[in-house]
Amino acid sequence: MPICNIKLKAEKPCYLPFPHENDQSLGAELKRRRLALRWTQQEMANHFEVLKDSYQNWEWNQCIPHIRNRKKVVDFLGYNYWNDGTDSFANKCLLYRIKKELLKKS
Repeated sequence: MPICNIKLKAEKPCYLPFPHENDQSLGAELKRRRLALRWTQQEMANHFEVLKDSYQNWEWNQCIPHIRNRKKVVDFLGYNYWNDGTDSFANKCLLYRIKKELLKKS
């Protein structure tokens, strides 16, 4: 025999699997592509050879991929997300580093 006869009701949270179309963040782009392929986050992590938590942080915009992984991201998305379209020296250097998977020397 229950002590209290209370029923709780709540609406299910709205779950929109695809990010908003105006969201152009890296995380949104990765998630759109992942959902289009019907892959899980674990499958994506395996594809990029990183831990699931690392990939999840990319998708949630908590951090960006290491320079060594950016070429894989570029190949996966089909375009270079980091190309800002300018002809600046800084942009050219970044694109070259991504293409060659080069690290900065400290």
